[in-house]
Amino acid sequence: MPCGAGFTLSGGLCHPIASTPNVTTPSAATASVSSAVFLKNLSFGMSSEDVRRLQTLLASDKNVYPEGIVSGYFGSLTLQAVERFQVKHGIAGPGIAGYGNVGPKTRAKLQEVFGGASSITAAPSTPTSSGSGSFSMNLGFGMRSSDVYRLQQLLATDSEVYPDGTVSGYFGPMTKEAVQRFQIKYGVVSSDKDTGYGLVGPKTRAKLQEVFK
Repeated sequence: MPCGAGFTLSGGLCHPIASTPNVTTPSAATASVSSAVFLKNLSFGMSSEDVRRLQTLLASDKNVYPEGIVSGYFGSLTLQAVERFQVKHGIAGPGIAGYGNVGPKTRAKLQEVFGGASSITAAPSTPTSSGSGSFSMNLGFGMRSSDVYRLQQLLATDSEVYPDGTVSGYFGPMTKEAVQRFQIKYGVVSSDKDTGYGLVGPKTRAKLQEVFK
């Protein structure tokens, strides 16, 4: 006697057919992109998923946002990128109201320019693995390297030390301030007058290894 739907005949008996689970691959999950539609204004100092989407869109135009940092924090680099976008598309300029602010006109232009943004994939700003706390060389302002990137990852795990949390590989003003906060917090220096303040030298490197071992 034939088996019913969903069953197969084996050894004279009907057995249910094992269903294949519906699996979503990581690549499919992470490839979903940011819509270019923004329902509220965005401005300097904000931190949100909308800011992250904004940065992802702007980063697709190297003339507008050459740094391409996607952190979710609306800092000075994002402000400059918005200003370039506004000038490029004739929305605003220096001295004009709304310059650097993602208001109604800028939001409308973003939707117009990036209406087909489904092919853009957001780059993760902070990898899930923050890496080793061991550094073999000193790090200081103006440097750009994988060690700086790793340093930023570690510091970003402490919001008191590095509230901006930008992980770019470039040792800029925000990273220097984060290092200074770390040094004060862990007693590497006693004041801003101490030698090495803001520099990842031997003492700071040792403390980083101790804290983030």
